[in-house]
Amino acid sequence: MLVPDFIRQCVLFLGKKDTQTNRFVPKATAFIVSIHDQDIAFRYIVTAKHNVENFTKFEWDMYIRSNLRDGGVREDNWSKTRWYAHPNEASTDVAIASITFDPAEEYRTVVLRTEAPDKGMAATTQAMETNNIGLGDEVFIVGLFKSHYGQKRNIPIVRIGNLAMMKGEPVSTDYCGDTEAYLVEARSINGLSGSPVFVHAPRVDPPGATQFRLLGLMHGHFDIKNLNEDTVVDSLGDATRGINTGIGVVIPVEKILETIDHPELVELRKQKTIEHRERHRDESQ
Repeated sequence: MLVPDFIRQCVLFLGKKDTQTNRFVPKATAFIVSIHDQDIAFRYIVTAKHNVENFTKFEWDMYIRSNLRDGGVREDNWSKTRWYAHPNEASTDVAIASITFDPAEEYRTVVLRTEAPDKGMAATTQAMETNNIGLGDEVFIVGLFKSHYGQKRNIPIVRIGNLAMMKGEPVSTDYCGDTEAYLVEARSINGLSGSPVFVHAPRVDPPGATQFRLLGLMHGHFDIKNLNEDTVVDSLGDATRGINTGIGVVIPVEKILETIDHPELVELRKQKTIEHRERHRDESQ
């Protein structure tokens, strides 16, 4: 399976600055999605909510590191950004914020929703049933490998596995209790929290075409602290001496869409749509 470049270009790195050298220190992964409404694209940055909370917990200023088209990176301070959690935030692990880009930045977005329902890349339950996607299908995680993240450019890695359990019975986690999630057989590591998880869906029209859909975001992985007990490790501070089982926990894409439809964000989109129409009306007169 060849992973196209645009998949990696939707990924950004979250980090802090070293207090002595002012060097960027990567901590977690985020990615860019968009929805299209009446010919307007609304872009959002998505990550795991526990990532955002950890910057506050450890009193770090949050920086977002993106690539530039002509080489190099840009690092922006996002410490005062307004992040939105899922409407039922205690039940899942999603945080999103509106984002704009400078023309010099290199980025791509994962289009989750358009006015044509079959054009988005969201692996919703309906889309998976329609395209016969399910257990055993190939998945891949795109995100931060802290040991080699790129000094001059962000270099996301790709980790490949399989869909091991469909959502249904809730998965027990320390962070958000019993939560709706997929399980994937792909080794998650510290830094991949918040990464996009895609499913490879080759069985689409036309026959033989290759398609990638966003399954959700990486929450964490099951870690065995002793041979009789395992738990889901999800935090930057949860480095343990346990054994990574190789089973990752993925928050479904529906939870991202439900967060994008947070009432405050819906109202902001309505306002921007009105402003867009008024501006174009004035230009046409």
